[in-house]
Parts: sequence; structure tokens; C-alpha cells
Amino acid sequence: MFKVSQSGYENCQLLDERLIGVCQTPGQQSSISIVFRDFSPLPGALEFKPGDSYYFITTSDGTKNGIDRRSGGLCASEHMKIKFEIQSGQLFIWELIYDSLLLLLLLLVIVVVTVVVVIIVVVTVVVIIVVVTVVVVIVVVVTAVVVIVVVVIVVVVVIVVVVIVVIIIVVVVIVIVVIGIVVVVIGIVVIGIVVIGIVV
Repeated sequence: MFKVSQSGYENCQLLDERLIGVCQTPGQQSSISIVFRDFSPLPGALEFKPGDSYYFITTSDGTKNGIDRRSGGLCASEHMKIKFEIQSGQLFIWELIYDSLLLLLLLLVIVVVTVVVVIIVVVTVVVIIVVVTVVVVIVVVVTAVVVIVVVVIVVVVVIVVVVIVVIIIVVVVIVIVVIGIVVVVIGIVVIGIVVIGIVV
């Protein structure tokens, strides 16, 4: 693996290269450690300055014979290259503030949405309760009115029937009385006629 210039990074070529590490155990997994610091007490050690970019590539093709290639290789075929952008502490602080504000805004949106949803649910429940209550009251009132109307109709019908029966009874009594009077009168007349006939 080599540290190269930006042009070497973009074209997968060893330009202004600096060897960083070599695989010493072909066929086995190995690693290369890089320490990121802006100052090193060791002569020739890598130093990473804030605001700069650093480029690393490998031009090996993965074979023993291709380890000394100076261009192409796995950088071109497998995109085995990486770019590091070293940020300054001030920029990091601003990004941290920005991320914190975004997180705070997200939390605020979540809280607002939650409150709105709760309000909608509460209002919906209240409306449902009010509607159900109104419907129940209307049903009860209508039922009571119907019952009262039915009772009134029944009472009126009963009164009318009673009045009709009383009238019929009175008429019958009057007729009977009249008939009785007529019979008595006829009897008296007949008796008078008989008496007069006997006397004569």
C-alpha cells in the first residue's frame, strides 16, 4: 500500500508515492496500522495536518508477480483506494453543533407530531363520546315521547269507549223508561175502557 498524490489516486498510479506497508504473508490475512496525528516525534513518520487530504492506493494485482506494478492493479479493478480528509478541530465542533441541532430539531418534530397525534386522538374520542351521548339522549327522548303518545292515545280511546258505553246505557234506560210509561198509560186506558163498559 502506498501513499500517493491526488493525481496518483485518481489515475491509480504511483506518483509521489511513499510505501506504507507490504503484505509479508501471501495467502494469509494481514493488516497495516496507520496512526493519525498532526505531529510525530519519530523522523519520517506520517503526519496528518488538519484541512489536508491524504490518498492511499495499491497497484498490486493480488499475485506474487504483480506486487511491483506501478499502475492499475487492484486500485483500478477493485477500487482498492481510499482518501482521508483531515478536518480541523473547529470544523469538527461546528459539525458537532450542527448535528446536535439537527438531532434537537428531529426530537422537536417527534414531540410535536406526538402531541398532535395525542390531541387528534383525544378530540376524536371526545367527539365520539359526545355523538354517542347525543344519540342515546335522542333515542331516550323519542322513546319517551312515543310512549307518552301511545299512553295518551290509549287513555283517549278508553275515555271515548266509556263515554259511548255510558251514552248507550243512558239511551237504553231512557227507552226502557219510555216503553214502561207507554205500557202503563196503555194499561190505564184499557182499564178505564173496561170499567166504563161495565158501568154502562
